[in-house]
Amino acid sequence: MTLEELGKKVQAIEDLEEIKKMHHDYVFLLCDKQYDQMLDFFTDDAAVQINAPYVCKGKKEIARHFREVIAKRGAPKGGQILVMPVITVDGDRAKGYWTMYRFFGNFDAPEIPPWKWLQGRYDCEYVKQNGKWKFSSMRFMPWPEPWPSIIAKQP
Repeated sequence: MTLEELGKKVQAIEDLEEIKKMHHDYVFLLCDKQYDQMLDFFTDDAAVQINAPYVCKGKKEIARHFREVIAKRGAPKGGQILVMPVITVDGDRAKGYWTMYRFFGNFDAPEIPPWKWLQGRYDCEYVKQNGKWKFSSMRFMPWPEPWPSIIAKQP
C-alpha cells in the first residue's frame, strides 16, 4: 500500500466518523425539539421525506415540516436510539442507512398502553460542503414499511 492509498483510507475513515457524529447530533436536536438548529445539517437544496407521503425540497419546506408536522406530532415523553449505520463514503459524497428506535410514553390516556416502540429506517445521502458533512437527501419511515393506518395513528 502506498502512502497516498493509506492517506485516502484514513480520510475515508475520518469522513465516516464525521458523518456518524453529524447524524447523532441531528437526532439529539430532534429529541430536544431544536428544529431551527437542525436545519444547519441540510444542504440548501436537500430533499427530505420524514414520516410523510410527500418530499420537502429545500430548507424552507424542511423548516415548515419540522415546525408544522414534526413538532405537533411529537410524543410528550420519549426518546430515540440510532443504531447500525451502514455508510459508504466516495470522496465528498456518501450514502447510508440507519435503524432508529423511537420510544413513546403516554400517561394522559389510561386506555392506551403507557409505553410503545417504533422501529424506523433512515436512508440518507450526504455531501461534504466547505469541509462539513450535510444531508443532501433524507428519508425516514417506519420500517419495515407500515400499513397506512400505522402512520395515521402516530402521535
